[in-house]
Amino acid sequence: MAAAAGTFRSSGGGGTRVTGATGGTYVLQPADAGRTINVVVTRSGYSGNVTSAPTATVIGIAEDAAVTWTAAAAGSPTTTSITFTFSRNPGAIAASDFTITSGTGSATREVVSGSGLTRTLAVSNVSAGTVSVSVNRAGVASGSQTVTLAAAASAPSSIEMVRVEGGTFQMGSCPSGLGSGLGDPVRSVTVSVFYIGRFPVTQGQWFDVMGTQPSYFTGNNSWGIASGVTPEFNWRDLPVEQVSWFDAVEFANELSRRAGRTPAYTITGTGNNRTVTWNRGANGYRLPTEAEWEFATRGGNQSQDFQFSGGNVAGNVAWTWENSGERTHPVGTRTANELGLHDMSGNVWEWVYDWHGPYPSTAQTNPAGAPSGSFRVLRGGSWSGSAGDARSADRSFDFFGTPGDWWNFLGFRLVRP
Repeated sequence: MAAAAGTFRSSGGGGTRVTGATGGTYVLQPADAGRTINVVVTRSGYSGNVTSAPTATVIGIAEDAAVTWTAAAAGSPTTTSITFTFSRNPGAIAASDFTITSGTGSATREVVSGSGLTRTLAVSNVSAGTVSVSVNRAGVASGSQTVTLAAAASAPSSIEMVRVEGGTFQMGSCPSGLGSGLGDPVRSVTVSVFYIGRFPVTQGQWFDVMGTQPSYFTGNNSWGIASGVTPEFNWRDLPVEQVSWFDAVEFANELSRRAGRTPAYTITGTGNNRTVTWNRGANGYRLPTEAEWEFATRGGNQSQDFQFSGGNVAGNVAWTWENSGERTHPVGTRTANELGLHDMSGNVWEWVYDWHGPYPSTAQTNPAGAPSGSFRVLRGGSWSGSAGDARSADRSFDFFGTPGDWWNFLGFRLVRP
């Protein structure tokens, strides 16, 4: 509400009197609801300053009603989220602003995504039945609503895999003449046949198997912006991140058990003091060795000797700092390599099995890295690094990647025999 100059006065008792300047604006307050506002204008007259009180425009003010909302279970055939639809945009909202109260069913809140009028709250540990949900936020209607949840189904027992025929390649070389970036010698390496995931493990796959949502990126945020980033992605299609090397091998074992396969790892201890032993005769899922990973990223026996996985132009095959918008992207949205593998370059760095150590100078068959160390190898580059990190030959440095590290640019993919 504005006037040329003057005093804004609310009638009907009380109110606020504000002396304005030319073009001044009085911001209506909730206390003004139901009152009329009289405007007194002081202006320069014909013979000096003259004060007049012209008939003011009468403005009725109605206080904004609270934002209302409805909730409904989402996901088919089982509940994976609860969708909230608001009457007006509630602004930035976090998972902690929602409450789920058990009834005949129960669920654990995880992460919220979406923007505008629709927000989606991912849920885990779902038990079939009814729950009460509420939104605890200023300006949003209080009270609760009842939502009926469908029982969680069995998590998937497999992920899409691609067969990689065994072969021999020059590990550490690349057509640009650049090696691994660490001065490691190029040598001949032979690997046996194996299967590798077509994509990195996604947030949806992790959620379905482990029942948690550890990742930083939710589909509508970036490294610098908390929410409202467009285009909005389905969080389930994003690569899982903020998972440690220990987390990755635990996931591999759990997926193996669900698939009726023998887990590849024996894990003892807790936290960052865990000891992991690879049972090489097992048929379960596991992390690739560094040699398997590099052979696959180069395209295996079909390799065209590209600098990056699938081409010589990083932007066509990889999400890196130069084109990512400071966020991860749904897997499979860049060009695949010769084997049909996506995101081997960029999006998230990928854990491999090996301890970090210098390459030997002699030929090897099925190497598995240094016998011990402090850091596990990371390969492939990520949304947060330069295109150079995404080269097929590039390795993480030997001061980064302790098995307990977790960052929003670290993920993984799996292999099996």
